Amino acid sequence: MRVMWSHWELTMKNIVGSNIFNKNLDESINSVALFDTFYVFGRIVSCKVVDSKGYGYIQYESVEQLNGKQLNNHQV
Repeated sequence: MRVMWSHWELTMKNIVGSNIFNKNLDESINSVALFDTFYVFGRIVSCKVVDSKGYGYIQYESVEQLNGKQLNNHQV
């Protein structure tokens, strides 16, 4: 799995925080599973998995440390 920071249209957003783009997700991961896995790292404002493409987005109000964590046996 690859996790990357996503920055786009920051002037259009009212929420100051972080956006994370998750690429190459397992087919079993849906938006609920993504939320349940990543909510422990901070307050999630929005979370979505694009099933047909194998990626997802998480928008945080704030983020704690993610390095070294596991998601379905893949290290973040």
